[in-house]
Amino acid sequence: MDGRWYDYALLYTLLRIIYEKQLAGQTVGLRDLWLEYRDRTGIKVNYYTVKRHIELAIDRGLVERSGTRPTKLKLTKKGVDYVFLFERLSELIR
Repeated sequence: MDGRWYDYALLYTLLRIIYEKQLAGQTVGLRDLWLEYRDRTGIKVNYYTVKRHIELAIDRGLVERSGTRPTKLKLTKKGVDYVFLFERLSELIR
């Protein structure tokens, strides 16, 4: 961590979008992820905020990056476990 704060609800939503696209057999790039997040949530989030959160996920081993232009993102086994952990937590909170 570099002293910045991270929004784990945002991170969960981004990982969830990647997971759903992966299940559908589609690849997702960073720009597509950013646009999909804005469409789903209606929150106008900055592109660099999404990029910073994805870089955190890559550093933690939740997401793999392949290619350069466009960058393709893929959820790892650890990332899938993280998504299901957050789903269970949200069920407990409700």
